Amino acid sequence: MGGVIIENLSGRKLSVLVTSLLLCQIVCFLIGGLIAPAPSGVLPVTGTKCINDSNQQLLFARATKSAACHQVSDLDDPYLDKNHITANEMVFVFQIPLPREGNILDYSRWHQNLIGVLQLDIKYDKNVELRPNATMALDIRLGYQNIGDPDDKWTLMESSLEERSLDCSIPKNKEGYLYHCSLLPLFELGSVHHDFYLINIRLPVTKELNQGIGRVWDLTLVAIHQNGGFTKVWISMKTVFFPLIIAIMSWYWKRIQQLTRPPVLLEKMLFAVGIALSLLNLPLEYLTLWFDMPYMLLLSDIRQGIFYATLLSFWLVFAGEHMMDNIERNRISAYWKHLSAVVFGCMSLFVFDMCERGVQLTNPFYSIWVTPLGTNLALGFIILAGISASVYFLFLSYMIYKVFRNISHKRISLPNMSSARRIFYEGIIYRFKFLMLATLLCAALTVIFFIIGQVSEGRWKWDDDISLEYTSAFFCGVYGMWNIYVFALIVLYAPSHKRWPTDNDLRNSSTEEIEFSRLPTEPMMTINEQKKKIKMATCNGAGDANTIFLLMVNGQIESAEFPLFDDVYCKYSFVYGPDWVVTCGMEEGISQIAKRSYSNQNFVWNFPIDISFKSTNPSGWPRIVVSAYGLDFLGHDIVRGYGVTHIPITSGHQKKRIAMFVPESSSALQKFTSWITHRRPEFIDPRVLAQAEGRDVTRVRSQGFANLTLNVVFKDFKELGYKNYSSNH
Repeated sequence: MGGVIIENLSGRKLSVLVTSLLLCQIVCFLIGGLIAPAPSGVLPVTGTKCINDSNQQLLFARATKSAACHQVSDLDDPYLDKNHITANEMVFVFQIPLPREGNILDYSRWHQNLIGVLQLDIKYDKNVELRPNATMALDIRLGYQNIGDPDDKWTLMESSLEERSLDCSIPKNKEGYLYHCSLLPLFELGSVHHDFYLINIRLPVTKELNQGIGRVWDLTLVAIHQNGGFTKVWISMKTVFFPLIIAIMSWYWKRIQQLTRPPVLLEKMLFAVGIALSLLNLPLEYLTLWFDMPYMLLLSDIRQGIFYATLLSFWLVFAGEHMMDNIERNRISAYWKHLSAVVFGCMSLFVFDMCERGVQLTNPFYSIWVTPLGTNLALGFIILAGISASVYFLFLSYMIYKVFRNISHKRISLPNMSSARRIFYEGIIYRFKFLMLATLLCAALTVIFFIIGQVSEGRWKWDDDISLEYTSAFFCGVYGMWNIYVFALIVLYAPSHKRWPTDNDLRNSSTEEIEFSRLPTEPMMTINEQKKKIKMATCNGAGDANTIFLLMVNGQIESAEFPLFDDVYCKYSFVYGPDWVVTCGMEEGISQIAKRSYSNQNFVWNFPIDISFKSTNPSGWPRIVVSAYGLDFLGHDIVRGYGVTHIPITSGHQKKRIAMFVPESSSALQKFTSWITHRRPEFIDPRVLAQAEGRDVTRVRSQGFANLTLNVVFKDFKELGYKNYSSNH
């Protein structure tokens, strides 16, 4: 896909863009770490034991003395035996939230969701058997109250008779010891629309129900809610990102519509990612502040799933379209195997979500974790989801590795290109590599985010001993990363409207500030074509002996001295005035890559030079420009030195020792960018070194030497009235 902004954006502008996005990413992490509280809060509440002696629909403990239920301290209270109170009349009452320091607290609609799990205290009693894998029946009633309602006014919200399987163990069978029991999922509310909630739990005993469950001593409700402060920060980030992504998508699609061709697959996929992200960014949570929307949790999961499916599919297409293996893929059917796996995985997540949260819309007490089979299936699904996400990441890493390998193979052709095109393509390759690594990092954090989300949601439901630490900084940082990453892709992969530069623009550009503009097509010259060119460049004769003279130069670039480097090759080119014409030979060439010798630390090339000129006057005397390049530890071509010298004006065998130098960055920002990217400033066209203009703004630093041996011959130089005193012609 050619002609996009990432290829044509100048180094300075790209540095400013990347730096700005990195600062935004840091701000997102800092917002989550310094401003937002923990994503969720936990409130354990021990049940109040009440006697339902008046057949009330809902019992409550915190109210006026006349309205409160008849409470007992524990189940060994003599009052129970004296009045023949049975288990069917005992109710465990939970009112949430609890008062704090004498202040009555209430839930806020910013809390978004509420989950309740039950912790059992069962005492060992040899007279009351606790059977293995016993089933406990719970008569559950859920009510609510709002601020301003009378203390004794509680509205029944839901009621149900539920069964939960017990998984208990005890280290030693001894009277008074408590069993260690797994947590029991109790209820889940998709919205917190009311101020106070009341839960009544009765353990009915019949011939079929609650037989062999042991001696239940206490019940503790663990209420988990999303922290309101975290919700405010989360929605605020959505409020900021939503219009930004919508605006950049509109700009992006407008640019695509201005093209004369239809959108390609990568452009369509990127636009689809923008739509999915906008759907995720849409701050629908504001509606829960006014309306009771118990389906908001399910809706959020669906939006998250759509984004996951689109983003994961995009990454596969993104890596495939950059494979550069001469296979035409620009169609969705070329990726059907990859995308089928992603769609299947996301559909499995959707089915799993609907099996639990979909049913909870009508029965908040339903849970897939209530039976051993359901628990094993749910736990297995979470483990499988984590493994699948990890396998996806490994496969994506493999695809990106193949992209890097193919890019490395393409780099072999770079030294055969002109300097301008070589620097242009090296810049593009580096930018694509950087973007691929950023994609890999984003994918890794996304997989971690997904796994943590699945585990943190299920940890209260299968075991209370799993230690999991996660912070708001990670959640806010990853969410910000998605938006920043998609924003950057949309900007960098938007079609570029920049005009192509002329040859004059390339030759007059002398600093690293040159923009990586798309250049006119210059086919690479093969070895056979070079031989053909040499054969065709026959000496055209001396012409009119009375008006021209000839200059013939042959020799070699023998060696160079760069003590700090290894694996260096050189290029040369001749620069001459408008009155000079090459009659035969090569104007430029590129050597082999040489290793540094161990004896004198030199690079030996012995690269031949052979060229002939004709001219009518000495003005614009030919100069040779030598450029040395080497490979860094990342495999990038880095300039090791530039040098320039005149062809000797006297005939004979002569040696030249050229002092080499490299350009320096002209600002602190450019130096920092060069250090981060490990790319030195280079001249777009080294021939500028042989010109009289354009070098006054260039900073350079000495670095190494190059040694040349030249044999110079003149013809008809003296006959035209020119004297060089050492010439015999």
